[in-house]
Amino acid sequence: MKRTVLRGVRKWTQIFFFVLIALISVNKTLSEAGYEMKFVSDASLHALCPFGGVVTLYHLAVMESLIQKIHMSAVILMGLIFLLTVLFGPVFCGWVCPLGTAQEWVGILGRKLIGKKYNSLIPKRVDRLLRYLRYGVLIWVVFVTARSGQLLFEKVDPYNALFTFWSEEAALPALVILSAVLGTALLVERPWCKYLCPYGALLGIFNRVRIFKIVRRKETCISCSKCDRSCPMNIMVSNKSVVVDSQCISCLQCTSENSCPVEKTVEMRRGESAHRGVNTAVTAAITFVLIFGGIAVTAATELWTTSRDRNTNAGVSAESNPVISTDDLRGSFTFQEAADSFGIDLDVLLNAFSISESDGGGQMKVKDLKLKYAESEEEIGRESVQFFVALYQGDPSVPEGIYLPESAVDILLNGERNLTDDQKKYLKGHMLKNE
Repeated sequence: MKRTVLRGVRKWTQIFFFVLIALISVNKTLSEAGYEMKFVSDASLHALCPFGGVVTLYHLAVMESLIQKIHMSAVILMGLIFLLTVLFGPVFCGWVCPLGTAQEWVGILGRKLIGKKYNSLIPKRVDRLLRYLRYGVLIWVVFVTARSGQLLFEKVDPYNALFTFWSEEAALPALVILSAVLGTALLVERPWCKYLCPYGALLGIFNRVRIFKIVRRKETCISCSKCDRSCPMNIMVSNKSVVVDSQCISCLQCTSENSCPVEKTVEMRRGESAHRGVNTAVTAAITFVLIFGGIAVTAATELWTTSRDRNTNAGVSAESNPVISTDDLRGSFTFQEAADSFGIDLDVLLNAFSISESDGGGQMKVKDLKLKYAESEEEIGRESVQFFVALYQGDPSVPEGIYLPESAVDILLNGERNLTDDQKKYLKGHMLKNE
């Protein structure tokens, strides 16, 4: 009975975080359309992803600003998850991350389809080599983000695609990778976590220095190998005294609470000599307290920021306020609200996109820009307005595949904007002629 209850703790923790992120993602889409659930946050996924805090560290340290689409909330979550990882290892991966949970759920079906062959189809030598890939992904993501000042990883990020697949925000490459990951999860448990996840690669390093480690007592072990078979990451727990493998996700599936048949033989403890372990219930409680307590404290001190309210801080540039991001510009904004929010003269914004009084003038919504340019060969929409605002405010980054009308390009090129040569070249190659 006790084992059944403790196993359920992790399962319900995973469900809670999956549903929470799903609701927030849906609410973000609803808010951009002018509708929203008042009892749920409408923050973007990027504002609630701790890995966003990692990839913006360079810009925060060197330029004292956050990269586009990242808010201070991501940096705070990064710190909270690092603290949790120092205590218990990558609990975020094994308990919180919705993409990891989704792979586990798909894996349940995989086990039913192929039985005992599940999670053992890839040869061990190939498996060992593949596990180094995620470190390469980590280095690439950090490098290209620091160099470009943009969140380029979102274009291939299956986590982002998982919660935006119904919206225009989901990039096709990310959707393809998500499909491949979930498809592979029918054969291999948590393939993204094992082979490609950059955040998992970073958190896994903490397994060597974490305070509470997975410990196996040799004197009571009966060598049944149930701990090995239960590990989703294929770690051979039965031949280790202390698990310091970088692949461990602290799921506690191998412990005496879950799989090991001998009481207090495999536990999460402070060391081999410690008499008491940390069980599933304690791990879950500390995870909730640390994450939501940290959010509550930083929110009370006004450090926690997931978005910028409309019509606040008008006239403040992105350079003077690093929390401001054009990602806050939603489709439900009117052009008047966009101008006020980002400190841009309304006439400049209207002229940039050739919006007349017959279109609605300042009361026209940003999301309706698509209808105005429906006959154009390339899409002009919310991202175009975000890009124009970013360049107008002096953002040094250059996006991919975003077009602007000729009138907007003329304002940027002929005005007193400090554009780089790369930006000027990009604008000339991504300009739609005004009819």
